[in-house]
Amino acid sequence: MPRIREDEFYSVLQAVDDGVQTIHISGQPGVGKSTFLEELEEELSEWYRTRVLYVREGNTPARSPHRSP
Repeated sequence: MPRIREDEFYSVLQAVDDGVQTIHISGQPGVGKSTFLEELEEELSEWYRTRVLYVREGNTPARSPHRSP
């Protein structure tokens, strides 16, 4: 069971199942974006080859610290 907002979590899982390839997650610091993405990546990695891309202020991409390339 995810440690995050279940409605949003399952909504994103459904979007991926429906073929959505890019999902934008944003919010104020501390609201749980990283936790949400970590849970999502863990769930999706059971069925899909996944990659989480963090985009920091200034649009400088950074790879997920939890997965190798």
